[in-house]
Amino acid sequence: MSSVHLELTESRSSRPTPLKLVWFCTGSSDPTEQISANISALNFLRALKGERITGEATIPMAGKLRRLNNDNLDEAIDWFGEMVANYFLRQSIPPPFFVVPIPDTNTTLESSAGPWTSLTAMAIASKFEGEAEALDVLRWKKGLSSLGIEAKDPARLCENLAVLGRIAWDRPVVLVDYLADAARAQACAAFLRAQGARVLLCVLAGRIVPEKIQNHFGVFRVEISGIHPTLPG
Repeated sequence: MSSVHLELTESRSSRPTPLKLVWFCTGSSDPTEQISANISALNFLRALKGERITGEATIPMAGKLRRLNNDNLDEAIDWFGEMVANYFLRQSIPPPFFVVPIPDTNTTLESSAGPWTSLTAMAIASKFEGEAEALDVLRWKKGLSSLGIEAKDPARLCENLAVLGRIAWDRPVVLVDYLADAARAQACAAFLRAQGARVLLCVLAGRIVPEKIQNHFGVFRVEISGIHPTLPG
């Protein structure tokens, strides 16, 4: 897993609505960072992608420690949903809302399957007793690997987005992604706002940073600038 940096993009004229990013796990890619908390953080992020982990991870949740290993790997996604639901409860963010996954790098209109992030969207929605709905409707027109450096430009990414079908955006939207990527979050938020949706925030599993860190689990927040939306064609 490579490290991901949050690069904030300023709007060019009047400021559009900013976007809140919230994530729950931060790991360090520094090879000398071998403390158990960092290993647990990296293992938790691997488990969320369905990848096998090495040894055992200890995940703090609701004041207790939970053990994660390859025998209960599938529970990681459900735990992430629980983390988000608990945060929403504390912050008084009530349903109903749509939980919309940000597409994986190469989940396009031609893809036969949805993004891996749709699983985390369903896990979040399942915690709200039918009052939240996972809505896997965003796709890239072209895979991001084909865009080169433009894949870091939120305006270009916004132009590259498409929606499956017609959606009545009659409830707010929570965006969901795996690792923090400001450009993708900005693009998806702007695109949905152009469709008439009200985007509350973007929740993420975590970040991976190159430096050593002290706090690996908890709620981490940042507010980034929005971009002017590209109207869908």
